[in-house]
Parts: sequence; structure tokens; C-alpha cells
Amino acid sequence: MFEPPAGSMWLSVWLDHYREHTFNTSRVVSERFSEVLTSRFATAWQGTFHVDTPQALYSRTGRQWGALSMSQNIPVFSELTNDPGVNDTMDYSLVDAVNSDALLLISIYPYTFPAGTSWTAILDSDIQALVDQCASYNKKGRRVILRFAPEMNGNWYPWALQPTAFIATFRKLALLIQAQAPLTAMLWSPMVSENGGYVPTSSTGTMSAADLALLDTNKNGVVDSGDNPYTPFWPGTDVVDWVGASMYDFGPYDNSLSTYVTNSLPPSNFFEARLTGGLVNFYDYVVSLGKPLSITELGKPFYLDYFANGYNGAATPIDAGPGNLAMKQAFWSQAITNKTMLDKYPNIKFIGLFEFRKYELETLRDFQFLNDTTNGGTVMKAFLADIDASGVNIIWANSTNGTTTAPPTATTTKSILTVTQAPSSSFSERQAELNAFGFLVSVCVIVIAGLF
Repeated sequence: MFEPPAGSMWLSVWLDHYREHTFNTSRVVSERFSEVLTSRFATAWQGTFHVDTPQALYSRTGRQWGALSMSQNIPVFSELTNDPGVNDTMDYSLVDAVNSDALLLISIYPYTFPAGTSWTAILDSDIQALVDQCASYNKKGRRVILRFAPEMNGNWYPWALQPTAFIATFRKLALLIQAQAPLTAMLWSPMVSENGGYVPTSSTGTMSAADLALLDTNKNGVVDSGDNPYTPFWPGTDVVDWVGASMYDFGPYDNSLSTYVTNSLPPSNFFEARLTGGLVNFYDYVVSLGKPLSITELGKPFYLDYFANGYNGAATPIDAGPGNLAMKQAFWSQAITNKTMLDKYPNIKFIGLFEFRKYELETLRDFQFLNDTTNGGTVMKAFLADIDASGVNIIWANSTNGTTTAPPTATTTKSILTVTQAPSSSFSERQAELNAFGFLVSVCVIVIAGLF
């Protein structure tokens, strides 16, 4: 479903948008947006403290990105989640505001604490509410890809390494989606492992005997890097439309600081080696499943600051090394703008940019390719220029009047957006624009929360 023609790709953008909620003004909730480039999809994720919108993205880039990505939790409201006491339902009005037929990718996170309780916290009513939400978007003509419980095979999320519950819930959701939301595709999205299986940690909770039996694929009695990191979580060909993956190059790990703090160029073969290396060749595995592949999160962070004493302490600037542009250009040149590589691996039909600037593991990290506020937008300008020169067939969105009825048209030239207002030149200007519409957004959030 929604697989583009041969030689084409969706390029999706996951934007940094943290909106304030009227329910709890001390908290903010993230939404990530994806953009598309013809017949292969690619997404972008921007950060944890900036405000960005699809409308601002379209304006500053002059392009109608073909896919937008957002996220929410399940349940959408809980006191035991990463956003306690906040209704986490995504703000669909931000997608509608661009008046395009962009594909919408929604990541669904079963955030419930303590670790190991994520799956028992999901009620049948929560699943049905999500199905109804997707169906409501479909009725407007919006195509949706549902990315449910991503990176479930890792060891950093409270829902991870629990394949029994994951498979049961994924299948229950997918069968309801098939019956009630016909323009919604299901995406199964693990983390690509450079080795084998991920070892359980305190973040994943206590492991059941049933899960141990599934995860211990080499049958040595423990879950370790010798186990297959993917097959224990496969829910079945009948309920999966797309296979997704997350791939990041974080650079060398600093054992003395227990984090990543080195700005460095990616290894020259990073993308291909990660895609095909490790204990299991992930690309070959996807091909064997007969599904299109979405690299749903793809990124290379530029490290800005290190916080030795926590985020409330002093920030130590991190050496720029080769520099932001050089690092990211070397990274995107291996995959997004590398037509030879994409032709070699034709099942790649979607790539997603992680367009966030975020605090993580005592560092401040800039993942953004499409930010126009850093160094005069040099990274964004270089990225757009490299896309145009690449020959990669990107899918762009068509303009609409608020409904989406026309299928995407593959084109080798970008859709130019006529800008009636000058693109925002700074983050503060974009934030001011959002504040001006704050009341309207709040009303939309309240209405959506009431419906679901």
C-alpha cells in the first residue's frame, strides 16, 4: 500500500514541534513530521525545544514535501507516561494547514511506566480509538502509515523486548485497521542492529519465560548479541504493509564519559554496512519478506554541548571537529542523494529525516538538515541543492483544498511553493507565528481530545 513506482522514493520530514497544552501548561508534547521526495519516502526530525510546523517547512524550503510525520502515545492520556497528565493526541490541524495531499506517517509510542507495564496499560478501547482516529483521516482522503511501537527490539524503551505482547497487540490493531481504515498502512519498524540481539536492561522491565523463549534464538539460555534481533518480533506477512527501520551514526563512543561527544565524519561505508552487515543482513531479510523498506528514521547528530553535572549544570561546548555541514553532507551523500546506492537496493522506498535538536545522554545534539537558523541555513541550502543534483526521483505533494483525493505523482523536479509570506528567518519568528495561532491550536486540541 502506497508503494511508489520503481526508482521513486518518499522523503519524509519529522519536524520539531512541541506545543503547549491547555490541560497542563507546564508540559509540552512533541510532534514529528515527515516529508516526501518522489517514489522513495524520507522523513526528518528536528529537536526537543524548538517550534516548527509543516507550513513553516513548506515556506522556508519552497517545496511541498510529500510526507509528514507526527507521533502520539497509546494511551493518549495517562499519569504514568513520559507526558503525565497531558492528552498526547497529535494536532492534525497542522497537517491540514498546508493544503496538500502529503502522506501522514504516525508513530505510536506505548509509553507507560514502570518498565514492563506498557502492554497491560493498553485497553481495547485505546486500540479502537486509534483505529477511529486513522479512519477519520482516511475519510478526508488522507493516506496514513501507522508506525506502531517502533524500535521494539531495542533495550531503551519500556515496551521493548516483550515480543509476545507486541505481536498480539500489533495483530489486533492491524486487523481492525484493515477492516475500518482502508487508507491506512501498517509499518513494522525495528532498530537496525550492527550486531545481533539487544540485551535486556532496567529500561525494559522483567522478562517473562515466554519472551525469553522467543528472544533466545540461538538457544543458549540467555538473550545476547548472538540472537536474531528481528524474527522474534515479526507479527506476520498478512498484517504488515511496510518494513521500517531506524539508522543513526552517532560517531565513536567515549567510554570515560559514557556517552557520545565526538564530532566526526561517518565511516565511508556506514549506510551500506549497517543495512547489510551485522549478525543478520537486514536488507536481505526485508527482501525475503516481500515488503517495501522505509528507513523511517535516518540521522547524523552534530554535538553542541556536554553536561557533566546534568542539564541544570554548566554546558561545556564540544569541539566542532569537521563541522556540522561536512559531517551531515558526508552522511546524506551515502543514502538520500546517492542514486547509485538507491538503485542497488530498490526495496528502499521511503526515507525519513529526524529533524530534531535534542538533549540526550548528557549532550545537546543537532540532527537537523532543514533548519534555516544555524549558520545562515548553510546545511539546509546544501541539502536541497544536493537533492536537486542527485537524480533521485522524489515524490512531492500536490496542492489541495483541504481534502486529499489525488494519488502522488512521481516527478524528477521539485514542486515549487508560491510563498505569499517571507520564510521565517529565525526560530523566534516561527515561534511568534505559532503563538499568534495559539488559541486556534488549543481549540483544535480540545476538540480532538473530546472526540477520542
